[in-house]
Amino acid sequence: MVFGDDEILEAAEVVWNRGLLKRVGICHGISGNACVLLSLYPKTGNVKVFYRAKAFACILLDQAHKLISSPRHG
Repeated sequence: MVFGDDEILEAAEVVWNRGLLKRVGICHGISGNACVLLSLYPKTGNVKVFYRAKAFACILLDQAHKLISSPRHG
């Protein structure tokens, strides 16, 4: 199945709007959301998608230790 730019941008929007989780994992966490947006960026060339991936990465850089240490993590 091939997706067009509209569907890819819609997927990126869903990740951004629902994606700030309180976990750091690749599957159900901020890391995975950053990876999804980074993988969608080359397909769209949309700089907003790139900067949103960067925002998730900045959150990880700032709060990863705190999130990993919380009892809810895992």
